[in-house]
Amino acid sequence: MKTTSLPPAVVLGNAATGLYVARELGRAGVRVYGVSRARECGDASRYLQACAVCPTSEDTLDFLFREVAHEGAKPVLIPTSDHFIDFVSANAARLSEHFTFQQSYANGLARSLVSKSGLYQLCVDQNIALPNWMTVTRTSIHAMLGELIFPVFLKPCQIHEIKSEMKGKKGWVLQNEADLERIIPSLPAGDHSYIAQEIVPGPESDIHLHCAYFDSLSRPHQSFTGRKLRQYPPGFGSASIVVSEACEEAKEISERFLTAIGFQGIAASEFKRDPRDGRLKLIEINPRPSLWFSVATAAGKKVSLAAFHDLGDTGASPPESEQVDQIGWRYFSRDLYSSYFYKKASDFVLPRPDVDAYRRALKRIDAVFCRDDPAPAFSEWTSSMKSFLRRVSRANGNENRHV
Repeated sequence: MKTTSLPPAVVLGNAATGLYVARELGRAGVRVYGVSRARECGDASRYLQACAVCPTSEDTLDFLFREVAHEGAKPVLIPTSDHFIDFVSANAARLSEHFTFQQSYANGLARSLVSKSGLYQLCVDQNIALPNWMTVTRTSIHAMLGELIFPVFLKPCQIHEIKSEMKGKKGWVLQNEADLERIIPSLPAGDHSYIAQEIVPGPESDIHLHCAYFDSLSRPHQSFTGRKLRQYPPGFGSASIVVSEACEEAKEISERFLTAIGFQGIAASEFKRDPRDGRLKLIEINPRPSLWFSVATAAGKKVSLAAFHDLGDTGASPPESEQVDQIGWRYFSRDLYSSYFYKKASDFVLPRPDVDAYRRALKRIDAVFCRDDPAPAFSEWTSSMKSFLRRVSRANGNENRHV
C-alpha cells in the first residue's frame, strides 16, 4: 500500500560514504538518522535528524528499536560499510519486522559479493573477465607458490573482519617470492583467507566505475559510469579522484552480471582496462553505496534516492536523466597523500596515474566539503591531516613503499 508521507531512513556508517547518502536523501526531504561505531565526519551533517555512536551490534539494535522503529512507515536501512552489511545480514529476520532494506542482505548474495572469493566464483560462473586469482591462507600459501604469477596483490577475503590489524593497508604488493617470505610473518594471526590476485598492469587511471540501483526484478535505475583517476592508499585503495565519464562497456558488463545473479539493491562495480588484451577486468563489486557516489549525484544520477523510494514503497522515484560527463570529484584531504606519494615514488609497481581529466573538469566537488553543509569538513580535515602526517613520516622513513 502506498504511503502519503515519506518514511525515515537510517544511514549505517557516518564516514564520507554515509555523509553522501544523508545529503542526497536529506535534500529530498527525507528524515535521516545516522549510526556509526565511532565518531565520524558525517555526525556533524545538518541533514541528520539525530545520530548515535554505537560501538557494538547490540548498541545499534537498541538505538534502532528504541528511537526509530516506531515512527510509522517502515524506516529504510542503508548500510555504507561492509561491517554494517554484516550487521544487517546477521539480524535480517529481526530487523525486517520493523525496517526495510535491500533483499541482497537477507538472501546472502551481498555477503557473497563482499567476500572476494564468493564474488570471483560468481564471475567465473557468469563468464565475467577477471584478473588471475586464487584463495590462500597464511599456512597454505607456500604450497601454492608454483601457481602464483608475480606481481600479485594479496588482500583479505573479508577485510572488514581484520581491518583493525591492517594499519590502513588494503593489502600487500608482492613482486616476487622474497616479498612473500617477508610479508608472511606480518599477516594477522589466525587462519584468515586471502585472495592472491594478479596485478593488472597500467596506471590506476585505467579503472572504470559503474553504479546503479537494481529493483526487485533486477532492473537497473540511475546507472552511472565514471573513471577512477587516483586512489588512497595509492594503487590499491579507495578513490581519491574520480571523473564522470561514459563507458558503455562497464555499464553493460555490470548490469548484465548483476541481473543474471538476481541482485536487488545498490551496487558499485569496478573494472580495470588490461592493456595486454584491451578487456575490462572486474576488480570488485560493493553491494552498497561507495565512497565516490556524490560524483554520480552531481552528474544527475541519484542512486540512493532511487533505492529509498523503491524500498520505502513511496510511489515516487527520481527522474531518469542523461548523465553529465566531466564532473570531477576529489577526496581532497586523502588525495594529498597520494599526490605526494607519486611525486616521490620511483619503484612503485604501477606507473603514475593520469589526472588530466580532473584538471579539465567542467565542475569539481569535494567528497566532504560543501557550502550548504560545511560542518563535516572541519572534523574530517583535523583527523585527515593527522593521518597524512603519520603516513608521510612513515614513507620518508621506509624505503619499502608497498601499500
